[in-house]
Amino acid sequence: MSDHILRLPNTVFTAVLDLGDPRATFPVFPDDLPVPALVADVDEESNLLTIEIVWPDGELHYDYDGATVEYHFHTAGGDASQSSPWPADVTTRILEWTRLFAGHVFTHFESIADQIESAAEWHDRGLPVFAVAGEPRVLEVLDVELEGDALTLPWLGAGTVGHEHNDDEPGDPITLLWDPAGVNPHIPIAKAHMDDAADEVRSVILPGVDLAAVGLEEHEVCAYLEGLYINDNLVADPRDVVYDAAILRIAGLW
Repeated sequence: MSDHILRLPNTVFTAVLDLGDPRATFPVFPDDLPVPALVADVDEESNLLTIEIVWPDGELHYDYDGATVEYHFHTAGGDASQSSPWPADVTTRILEWTRLFAGHVFTHFESIADQIESAAEWHDRGLPVFAVAGEPRVLEVLDVELEGDALTLPWLGAGTVGHEHNDDEPGDPITLLWDPAGVNPHIPIAKAHMDDAADEVRSVILPGVDLAAVGLEEHEVCAYLEGLYINDNLVADPRDVVYDAAILRIAGLW
């Protein structure tokens, strides 16, 4: 990471959520199986729940729309397959657990998503704890670590700036756009990307840019853009962090 970018310290945020009392509806993940990596998300447009359960020796990909189920496996090498990489008895247990897990997440997803949005709003206001209101019921306490933002100054150059993501390019670059008239930033003046090999954000002024007109030195423009890149691309959204914790808690993996 860029050494000259100062960061706020990480913080611990506590979210007290109603996750539907998963322990009352299905067992936790079998404790005699290795702990997997788990991803579960619902596409809001298609209302499709997609689950990925990943071990070093294979993966299960499982889709559920509230009525129908589709699933397939991946080998350790990443190839998709209709055949399980595990013994039949293990596969049966994994599929049964996933069926129950999918039903629970699908049923409670909208409520959980609403609670997480409220929790994020509380966090944005500087509050360290969110607790869902309502009648007495089983609640889960999730203590999550949230990354600190990069400390950035407001734009101190001439005009105004904006930015655009270039998702189709390697390194997930962001282009800094500028407008000397201060109306509609549209002139590309700098670009930043993630150098994975060096674990650093790299930035560069684009050819032909008149820095005198921009009103800042090269290092000032680059520092501004790198801070923007860190906060926009690298610092995890609190919503995602709390959601991931909720999914793992439902699964009994955290």
